[in-house]
Amino acid sequence: MIELKKTGFDRDRKTLFVFFTGGLQAEQKKRFDFEGLARLIAYPAVLVRDISGNFYDTPNYDETLDVLSIICAAWRNGDGRVVFVGTSMGGYAAFKFGAVIRPDKITAFAPQIEWPGHPDLSPLYRDLRIGIDIHICRTSNYETDARHAQTMNRIAGATVFVHDCRVHNVAGVLKERASLMDIVLRDA
Repeated sequence: MIELKKTGFDRDRKTLFVFFTGGLQAEQKKRFDFEGLARLIAYPAVLVRDISGNFYDTPNYDETLDVLSIICAAWRNGDGRVVFVGTSMGGYAAFKFGAVIRPDKITAFAPQIEWPGHPDLSPLYRDLRIGIDIHICRTSNYETDARHAQTMNRIAGATVFVHDCRVHNVAGVLKERASLMDIVLRDA
């Protein structure tokens, strides 16, 4: 089941952030959640969570896609920008929803691009040939993260940033280092 929560829509900003929560982080025994960051950044945001932990492949995926599409289209009516942000499984969701909604930018922290039982998303982006600015932040030593990031690095518009940390939860480490907000807000 996917949950949506809107916050900060009373803020007068041109950029809308859509945050996709990741799965359970074993090393921290909790999910990395962008809710605190969404309150701090002073931008309108939609928080999206897959509470089932099934890579956003849930019975209400189509309904969630429809709602997000309407929100993003309404925001763009005029000169608004839409930025998707996700971590791990949430990075997968940012790319999955992004292939349809086509935000202006995707920032993904240690995104899973393909996972057993779920489609590999990289061919979608190779075939789309659209101008989505893609920023991927990955760990310095986690082989799985490196493989996923390199797969997307071959996509036009994608840039991979390597961060010196030893866990999959790159967003959590960057938050502790007080640099997560700067990365998320870059080019907002």
